[in-house]
Amino acid sequence: MSLRDSLRLLLPSCLLLTACAGQSSIAEPEPAALPATTTISTTTTSIATTTTLATTTTTTTIAPPAVHSTEGLVYAIGSRGDTKVEWKADLHEPTEPGYWPALVFLPGGGQGRNSNYDMAKEIAAHGVAVLVVDYADRPPPELFMDDARGYREVGEMLGCASRFLRQRVEDAGGEPGTLAMGGMSLGGGPAAHAALAGESLDRLWEEFSASRDLPRLVECVAEQGSTHVDALVGVAGAYDGFVGYEGLYGLEYMQVRDMQIWELLHGTLELNPDLQVRLLHAREDTVIPYENSEGFVTALTSAGIEVELTEFEGGHSLPHEETVATVLDILGVAGVAGS
Repeated sequence: MSLRDSLRLLLPSCLLLTACAGQSSIAEPEPAALPATTTISTTTTSIATTTTLATTTTTTTIAPPAVHSTEGLVYAIGSRGDTKVEWKADLHEPTEPGYWPALVFLPGGGQGRNSNYDMAKEIAAHGVAVLVVDYADRPPPELFMDDARGYREVGEMLGCASRFLRQRVEDAGGEPGTLAMGGMSLGGGPAAHAALAGESLDRLWEEFSASRDLPRLVECVAEQGSTHVDALVGVAGAYDGFVGYEGLYGLEYMQVRDMQIWELLHGTLELNPDLQVRLLHAREDTVIPYENSEGFVTALTSAGIEVELTEFEGGHSLPHEETVATVLDILGVAGVAGS
């Protein structure tokens, strides 16, 4: 073996020794192969690094929709003798268009639409379009006069109200969602009728008028659209006089005065089976007894309609917080009053 070859064999062992001694070594090309008797040990050291990240929780508060209110909108046109009568409403709606549920609300008899201004605005602030309407609020004995003019008139105008509200939502760039009818005291009866009749509301009164050769009493500002109602919220309402179950102005009272009217109104219990109903009533009410709402519950339950009756403290009044919460709940709106 030549001297050159011997040096080549010794050089790797020498490099390992110098490395172990902590000396610098000269970089040389790695040999093609090592002798079989040479063992190389390699030690790998792992360094574990722990990183702590600070976690920040951010709470975002979403502001309720801004509300725009418009008072005195004409939604229907009727008459008193030769005098034209404009039926008006106040509209409270979110300023941003969207898929807004809607509520048509009838105040108590003689109260006027402004009596529910604060409640309507609070409901609207949760993303609901609210229409509070003036209407022909006749007491039960007057409803039968002049071929049931009172019934015909209020039935026609509530069809106008439903279409008007849906049209306003669409005109604002929105899409009408679930629609509820609501009413307090004397307004609860017509609201119940319109909700139960639903899509059949116009047809019922057209057929009744045609059977007696009577003209239509009310013209709608919004002539096209649906009168379907998804939900009813009633507060201490006079429902018996518009549904015809056992009550002071219900079954017997109506049948004696106009059997055809009773059949029309009582028959609406079969027309809108998917209607959801929420009722509020104070047991201490001395104007419209609590038992009147219980009778309505019995009639609805017998017809297979979902209904809940909630008692509140007080007399014949509209409980603000309970009414707002009930409307939002039945419309499926996230958040409740006071939250």
